[in-house]
Amino acid sequence: MDLKSMKNGDHVNLRMVLTKAEIRKTKANTPYLQATFSDGTETVSGNIWYWAAALPELGVYDVSAVAGEYMGKKQLNNIVMR
Repeated sequence: MDLKSMKNGDHVNLRMVLTKAEIRKTKANTPYLQATFSDGTETVSGNIWYWAAALPELGVYDVSAVAGEYMGKKQLNNIVMR
């Protein structure tokens, strides 16, 4: 499977490049990580809620997530990066 072929609800296990990462705060002032990944065919974003670690380095990660959609764009939910 690649990002291009994923559909809502699919469980995704891919090696991807973290191309952008930014720590932000929710309205409740809780930190989260806004991340953008690429698998070479497509780019997709997602948020990792309750982020308490340092900003991760950009590079290659094994990513597990659930495919979803937000405002008409594909996104990743329940992201785990290794």
